[in-house]
Amino acid sequence: MKHKAKILLFGEYLVLHDSDALLIPLSTFSGELAFIDSIQKGINGNSYSNNIIANLYNYIIKEYRPESITDWLDLTNLKHDIDAGLYFKSTIPVGYGVGSSGALTAALFGKYTKHSHEYWKNNLLALKNNLSMLESYFHGKSSGLDPLSSYLDRGIFLQKGKIIPDDSNYTVYNPFLIDTKKSRQTEELVKLFHEKCLNTEYLNIIQTKLIKTNNQCIHSFQEENLDSFFKELKNLSALQLEYFREMILPEYEPLWKQGLESGEFYLKLCGAGGGGYLLGFATNRQAIQKLKKEYRFEITEL
Repeated sequence: MKHKAKILLFGEYLVLHDSDALLIPLSTFSGELAFIDSIQKGINGNSYSNNIIANLYNYIIKEYRPESITDWLDLTNLKHDIDAGLYFKSTIPVGYGVGSSGALTAALFGKYTKHSHEYWKNNLLALKNNLSMLESYFHGKSSGLDPLSSYLDRGIFLQKGKIIPDDSNYTVYNPFLIDTKKSRQTEELVKLFHEKCLNTEYLNIIQTKLIKTNNQCIHSFQEENLDSFFKELKNLSALQLEYFREMILPEYEPLWKQGLESGEFYLKLCGAGGGGYLLGFATNRQAIQKLKKEYRFEITEL
């Protein structure tokens, strides 16, 4: 079974401080579990993927009490299949903010869970928490939202800890991705964010400004109130440029500012930032075409 990539439209970093969050599956990329056959034994990519899954298994055994895992995950068969050459056959770019680790986590959970898909659909909070435990291997701390969206193949709205499947129409906001051609390590950036939040002044800004604006963006987005959405998005873009500067590649700051000044489009982080994709929303499709002509960036319209 293939598991799609995802885009966290709103809530990057802030969800770690109980903000609302909204994410959607991204059908452009996907991955599925497979086995390395005798011909593939020398292919580094597949062996590397197998090693990652093996390391994830070892992490689970080391970090958690066995009984807290074996109630819902078949570790015996997982270990057997790892030794038999299990790997993740994926087109999802790694380090790009579109959920490569989330899709892998969802794929493993889907294959080795001891409960049915229907059972987990009726126990979403437990599902999210279990997926978070597994994906924490990749990021140090995971919200569990990326693999949740991939596992359910649905948009997810998280509000005050409540998980709500979401099918908002995002196309009316003309979203697009800009490929920076640089991957990054999510764990390092998340660690940096936690360190910055030790400063009480910075934490207060996160809680009183960024979270408030983030939540207002989501509300306007779901209401399909375009005027309100782009107004709040402009505020969020400006706040991210000011307070998440380390997560924005310097060479893209002029473009970021151009959007804020022109009002034709606005950029924001896609996942952890620091490379990978940038997420943009344009007031109309013509603005995206103008960007494509003006710059040599690889732009994907969603």
